[in-house]
Amino acid sequence: MIDGYEGFRKDDVDVTEREMRAATTQTHIGFVAVLMGLVLCGFVVGWAEEADCTAAAPEPLLKKGVYAQQSFQQGKDNSATETADLSPAVKLRINYSGCADVVSKEFVFTVLNDQTSPARTDYWVAFVEDQLRHLQVRDEASTRISNWLKFVRQKQGAPIAHGEGVGFALCHDASLPGPDGCSFKSGGGEYFKVKTIKDHVDVIIGGYVLI
Repeated sequence: MIDGYEGFRKDDVDVTEREMRAATTQTHIGFVAVLMGLVLCGFVVGWAEEADCTAAAPEPLLKKGVYAQQSFQQGKDNSATETADLSPAVKLRINYSGCADVVSKEFVFTVLNDQTSPARTDYWVAFVEDQLRHLQVRDEASTRISNWLKFVRQKQGAPIAHGEGVGFALCHDASLPGPDGCSFKSGGGEYFKVKTIKDHVDVIIGGYVLI
């Protein structure tokens, strides 16, 4: 043995191994802590985003089991779609959306085998009046239907923007909507429009509330 050098003793090796194991354990604990922090952060952010939604969750408007092909599907961001075949020639799609500042409902009547021009407003207003009057809806939807019937019968409002169909729109305070729609001050508005899409016509009536 060289003087002054005793080499690695067994006790030294044991201490070194214990230190390495301890360091490895601390590393694993640190990694798990970081991972849990990221997961918790994502959960909190997601919860905060959902908490921003002040509107009630959409619910079906049609009476259950009345129409063929009737369905109600919840979507993301507090949206939903309800569909039904009202007759062999008319299908209905109801679009629900809204969360933090606006809540909207839109009825899209898809009409097959009718080549009537969208420009014939009187014809399509009479059509949508008839559809709304006979629509089998839940009690809570009756006020909405009554308001839309009143709106569409007046046939008043600003013309629908070019490319969006033929129709009119009006704000709740009887003011005319601007390029971006009704102002928050007005509280929202309603719109009616007719669009030809390939082999069918979409007759659309909708409204939105600004909150």
